[in-house]
Amino acid sequence: FARLNPFQIQNRKHEVILRKPGSLHGQQVTLENLEDCEVYICETSAQVFVDCCQKTLILLGPCESSAFVRDCEDCTIWCAAQQLRTRECKRCKFYVYSKTAPIIESSYDLTLAPWCAKYPCSGGHFHAMRFDVTRNLWNAVFDFSGEKDRPHWQIASLEDMEELEVTLDGEGPAENLVPKVTHEMLCAPPLESEEPCGQGLAIPQPKPPLPERTDGPRKRSVVDKPAKSLPGIPSGQNDQEFRDGHWECSRCTLKNTAAASSCIACGNFKNEVTEVTGSTWRCPSCTLENHRSVSSCAACGKARAVPSQIAPAAGGLFGS
Repeated sequence: FARLNPFQIQNRKHEVILRKPGSLHGQQVTLENLEDCEVYICETSAQVFVDCCQKTLILLGPCESSAFVRDCEDCTIWCAAQQLRTRECKRCKFYVYSKTAPIIESSYDLTLAPWCAKYPCSGGHFHAMRFDVTRNLWNAVFDFSGEKDRPHWQIASLEDMEELEVTLDGEGPAENLVPKVTHEMLCAPPLESEEPCGQGLAIPQPKPPLPERTDGPRKRSVVDKPAKSLPGIPSGQNDQEFRDGHWECSRCTLKNTAAASSCIACGNFKNEVTEVTGSTWRCPSCTLENHRSVSSCAACGKARAVPSQIAPAAGGLFGS
């Protein structure tokens, strides 16, 4: 049953795992002991822990507090968070949106670049976290293990970067409100952090060399959803219910047991059809476009009207 926990993804190899918008309700997420996997968290979270992962590609949608990445090697991570913190990481590449200065410790051969990923509802998620997309401290790194004349991180050139685009069926277009990465952005000095993060300590902070001007970046596209989210459960058989009785949630794609009448991840009922047309609904109070899975506005908190609260049109329920 541990593998059915939507908030903890552990002990996986050679798998593609997806969490759709509205599936995690802003809870804490843990990724641990993953090898040669792809994990796309297209959702907000309260806090993220990524531990002991190898050769894994990870997308982390906006995190309300810190994203901790520890004991990871040869991973590629797109991360948007209040703060990125790494410890004991080697040869990892990070595409970062960080509201405060990223912290690295006992980490070596890291490569950093600004956030460059898009997925449906990304704009609403950044808005909900109150992230100012024009103020990204991705390169204001503080290294608690800093050594004189030996930076433990480098800045990616454009040709070394990958722009990630995740397209989800029925979720609207992929979007990214963070400014497009340019060579000038890669070479710009870091912004000043509004919060202290160790600058008063006598630890050397050598700066990495600036990248050369190149073409790029490359593009990586992920379409729809993974063929499997749990090993041993067949996919593509009626798209809703499988021959062994498991069924896939239409909202978050988690495979649930046959006995479950609603999804253990997001609460979506087995055969539930949303009353909202399209992937979003507009708040009548502040006009924010919210994801169809949420019942109240992410910006102002106003509840979404349900069908029983909506008066029928003139001429009857279906009009004349």
